[in-house]
Amino acid sequence: MHLPLLLLALATSTLAAPTTKYHPTPPTPYNYIAQTKASGIATHLAKRTTGGVTLSDGVGFTGDVWYGVLPLAECIALNSYAGDLGSFQPDEGLECYLGKCNDDEDFADLFNNSSEDCDLPAAYPWIGKVESFMCFTQIDTGISDK
Repeated sequence: MHLPLLLLALATSTLAAPTTKYHPTPPTPYNYIAQTKASGIATHLAKRTTGGVTLSDGVGFTGDVWYGVLPLAECIALNSYAGDLGSFQPDEGLECYLGKCNDDEDFADLFNNSSEDCDLPAAYPWIGKVESFMCFTQIDTGISDK
């Protein structure tokens, strides 16, 4: 008698469990995408990578958070995160351009600074158009930005 009631309670709690937003494809270098589509497999040598980026679809790194180390000076496709960024933070020593990897388009210049806010409010008119980013190592010129 208690078994059907137990099974019903278990099924109800399983179906009512909260789900998280799923981003099936993390950011990917454009060269890799082109090579994979052309040949069916990736056969190129990987560039040396240093540093990484943390990004999220929620403000304040809430929601779906992703971290990865990707090639420098190479356009990286945001894939499922395109137009859905809430936060973006490069690792220390990196500077990133967030936009469309096209110098004819508007972009945001972001770098690691623990005192700087890394949230990307949806109120920015360009945030919905962001499709990619490109990161570089920062050059220390000895000149203060302040």
